[in-house]
Amino acid sequence: MLKDARTQLKLAQELGYARSNPEYAELEQAIKNLERQVKASEKTTDAFAKLQERFSSFFNKVSAAINPA
Repeated sequence: MLKDARTQLKLAQELGYARSNPEYAELEQAIKNLERQVKASEKTTDAFAKLQERFSSFFNKVSAAINPA
C-alpha cells in the first residue's frame, strides 16, 4: 500500500499536478514516517487512516484545480 501511495504521488508530481503544492513534501514525509513505523512493528492503524485522509484531500484539491467547476 505504501509503495502504491508513493507511486501515485510521484506520478502526480511528474504530470505536473503537485509541483507547486506544499502538501506534496508533507505527504512524502508522512509515507517515510509510516514506512519507519511498519519496519519497527509499531501500531500503524491511525497513521494509515490519517495518510489515507491526507491523500484524499490532496488529490481532491489537485482534481479541483485541473477541472474547475
